[in-house]
Amino acid sequence: MKIGFDVAQTCIEKAGCGYYADSLAQALAKGFPQHELVLYHHFGRWNNESTDLGTKIESKSVTEPLRNWSKQEAADFWSAPSIDPHILGNPDVIVGNCFQMPKVQGAKSVFTVYDTSFWTHPNFHTEPNRLVCQEGLLEAIRNADAFSFISQHSKSDFERIFPNWLTKQKKDSAVTPLAARNLRRKDIKKNFPKRDYWLFVGSLEPRKNVETLLDAYEIYASQNNKAMPLKLAGGAGWKSEETKQRIDRLSQSLPIEHLGYVSDEILEYLYGNAFAFIFPSWYEGFGLPVIEAMNQGTPIITTLESSLREIANGYSLNFNPSDANDLAQKMLSLENDPIGWKDLRQKSLERANSYNWDYTAAMLIQLLYKILK
Repeated sequence: MKIGFDVAQTCIEKAGCGYYADSLAQALAKGFPQHELVLYHHFGRWNNESTDLGTKIESKSVTEPLRNWSKQEAADFWSAPSIDPHILGNPDVIVGNCFQMPKVQGAKSVFTVYDTSFWTHPNFHTEPNRLVCQEGLLEAIRNADAFSFISQHSKSDFERIFPNWLTKQKKDSAVTPLAARNLRRKDIKKNFPKRDYWLFVGSLEPRKNVETLLDAYEIYASQNNKAMPLKLAGGAGWKSEETKQRIDRLSQSLPIEHLGYVSDEILEYLYGNAFAFIFPSWYEGFGLPVIEAMNQGTPIITTLESSLREIANGYSLNFNPSDANDLAQKMLSLENDPIGWKDLRQKSLERANSYNWDYTAAMLIQLLYKILK
């Protein structure tokens, strides 16, 4: 089987979608070398200024036909009335991972659905972003032969918007969840006193609910003479300017640090040395930072909104996302409960072990076999 695989979003500073495409491509190449993997560093209307950061896999079974193309060359190719499958390596099936699903003659197609928040929670998006995502999904409705959902929640949301559509249209589907990236696991023998800060990882955008985290931290710090610092890692998302300004103001009097977008090496350190990971999000298609923090044996304090209930319920401390005082009290109670902290650490490790990219790759391969039979 020859698999065309979209890695366009790996060519920029990666967020969840880019990490998904990169990690899954690596797992496919490693676990299923009997199949040819053709990586597309430009895909549909997602054409990159540079592909230098994009997924790179050294393997005889992997090719990269578009890697050295300019943005204009790629745009001209993908916008042509008929897309030449020979240039794409004559794939048997194409997996779209960046909200694009162009039609390629002779190839089946699988569209990856991360979430449908651009319809269910439009206030969490800018208008241009919302329209791009809607257009991409509607294009997939027309063109895709099957759908891959990154969580059961993302599939359930899709089916609420398109009731019974998958069944009526006889479209195959699979749930292909994320897992932690290949970050080295910190030595879990490190004990309670060694971890000395709170951590949040994610872009600064409305659905991440960072404002409630900042409110909670102010309450926590006012009730604790030795407040542990709060570190926030992640780039600036849409509608983030006021949040950034507030962090700057608070950092003048409180130990709050916004690190911005960080490398995998720094992120590995941050996850592995945090006292606890706090994730106040209103909406997630999956919630990759939670699993990655769990993989380092870091206790989790999170909401149970959307897919977070699926991955974190029973393995974390939980709070109402609209109640900053609730979060602050969870922080204070965990800080004063070393036995509870160790119990949560163990729960994190147990939960992280149930997600791995080998499983996800196997689920996708099964789906590909279904639509090619």
